[in-house]
Amino acid sequence: MLDKVDNKINISQNMKKRLTSHVLIVALISILLLIPQLFVDLLLSERSSLLYDVQRSITNSWGSSEKLTTPYLVVNIPKRHEQEMSDIDVQFISNKADVDIEFKTEKRSKGNYTATLYLALIKMNMSFDLKSLRNTKINNDTLANIINDSLLLTLSHSDNKFIDNVKYIKVNGEEFDVKGYTKNSFIVDVSKFLYTQDTLNIDMEFTVKGSQSFTYYPYTKQSILNLSGDYIPEFTGSFLPSTRSIAKDSFKASYENHQLATGILDYYVTNSMTKTNTESSIELNFNDSVNDYTLIDRLTKYAILFISITFTIILCFEIIKNIILSPLQFCIIGISLIVFYLVLLSLSEYISVTISYIIAALIMTTMISFYIKAIFHDKKIFISIVTTLVSLYSVLYAIVHAERYALLLGTTLILIILAFIMYITKNLSEKVD
Repeated sequence: MLDKVDNKINISQNMKKRLTSHVLIVALISILLLIPQLFVDLLLSERSSLLYDVQRSITNSWGSSEKLTTPYLVVNIPKRHEQEMSDIDVQFISNKADVDIEFKTEKRSKGNYTATLYLALIKMNMSFDLKSLRNTKINNDTLANIINDSLLLTLSHSDNKFIDNVKYIKVNGEEFDVKGYTKNSFIVDVSKFLYTQDTLNIDMEFTVKGSQSFTYYPYTKQSILNLSGDYIPEFTGSFLPSTRSIAKDSFKASYENHQLATGILDYYVTNSMTKTNTESSIELNFNDSVNDYTLIDRLTKYAILFISITFTIILCFEIIKNIILSPLQFCIIGISLIVFYLVLLSLSEYISVTISYIIAALIMTTMISFYIKAIFHDKKIFISIVTTLVSLYSVLYAIVHAERYALLLGTTLILIILAFIMYITKNLSEKVD
């Protein structure tokens, strides 16, 4: 193929003198093409920021990232000495908590952008040891002797305005209403059980609205959390599921966490629990881990490699045909390779990124290949450059989608190109001499 390149390379005397300087000029052009590539990166960053702003405008009216704790009890120690600045609140965790959460998701669109919203149906069952609570010693005093008669069940979360509905709250079988609110919690007064019961059993069901992510803090000695939903989220946070099953459009996951793993204490003084235990969390991410802009950004990281390989192949064709392209022609080819990313970015906002990639790759392959054919007037070179560009675009797409094998695929591509260059130029020194 290619007129028996290995035996018939014939370099003119004039080309010998110009070849070294020509290669240096082509290398300089490759580096200078990073400037228009920078503008593509800036445009991509701008579009990504616009996506974030639009998603935030959608989610602000629905609910943002929800952060939820296991409910805990709060007792109040009144001020006893002049030296004490104010009353002291003490927070107690539950002995055990069983939590079931079901997520129902939907897509909301604004212009070309979409955001994933969810409605979380939450069922909680937990128990508290009131006898142990009353016998707890703080500053050498038994708690039962120094607290007032207040006992509050508190649930902390991101924002009360995103509580969609509180279906019921039952304490030892008796239904209670929410008695108080702060911006980030709601409170149930269970003071009547402080001295009359040794155990407090809580059942509650409510729904919250949110988007982007959901975080749960297991503020309990033993936590069992069961999650399910019609979406496949990314599992992050401090703990991974003990068991999980993923279907086409749904998931189920279970977590079991003990106090030893979470590092949470039995009680905290002066509302320090929610401030000091922010790392022991279970988190679900409802954003696509790889959105279109992230994928295109990965593709742009290989731009200089793509340009270098294409220029190197063209240099080999120059050697074969004893034709030197002008720097302007190399600039035109290089700019065409950069324009590929603009075409891809523009199309991806209206159709899927895969179809956009195929269309952009076909457009640029066709334009560059016919341009090369017009320069060299050689059908075999035309077929070779088409094959090369199609192969490069195919491998590049595979690399950015197969993160696990990206380094291996990239290295294999370089080795194949290097082998091809070696084959093309194996008789070069002999012919020059």
